[in-house]
Amino acid sequence: LIDIQQSPYNRKDEVSFALNMGVHVPDVKPHFWKAPDNAKLIAASGILNVRPGFLVTPQETIWWYLKSSDDPDKDVDIGDDVLLVVEEGGFRRFFDRFQSERDVAQFLTEPRKKEDHHIAPHVESMCRIYAGIIWDQLGEYEKCKECMARAAELAKGKRLEADIEKFAREYVCGKLPRIA
Repeated sequence: LIDIQQSPYNRKDEVSFALNMGVHVPDVKPHFWKAPDNAKLIAASGILNVRPGFLVTPQETIWWYLKSSDDPDKDVDIGDDVLLVVEEGGFRRFFDRFQSERDVAQFLTEPRKKEDHHIAPHVESMCRIYAGIIWDQLGEYEKCKECMARAAELAKGKRLEADIEKFAREYVCGKLPRIA
């Protein structure tokens, strides 16, 4: 999913925007957070999400600025830049890696590589919770159990420790409907 985030400081004669990209796997976050998915926030808070500018060089959040006084060439330049970031950062370095729920679960199960540190979630215990739920949906119950146990270990002494520990302890792998 792609979200165009507009600046809260936009004016009538000048606007700015950034891009967020997210990989959504239905029924994972709602299962843990006990709340339905918010369609407006899915791209910015998907199971995996990133600002694609962080995946291209130089790595940064990119905000594009449009002014009513800009000449048409400026608009074309911005369009070309947006296209480059979407194609290179968004598709080649993000979406192309996550073609299936299995790809997402595998990514969330493994320790994060340095080049992936801009991809959220950043909290390792939440990664394992989400991975466990996805593995459960895929019918990989042993992987589900491993992820839940690891999530509880990783949460010790952390902000969400009680929620994660309780969820991991009470979660019964094999109870969710399988996905194809």
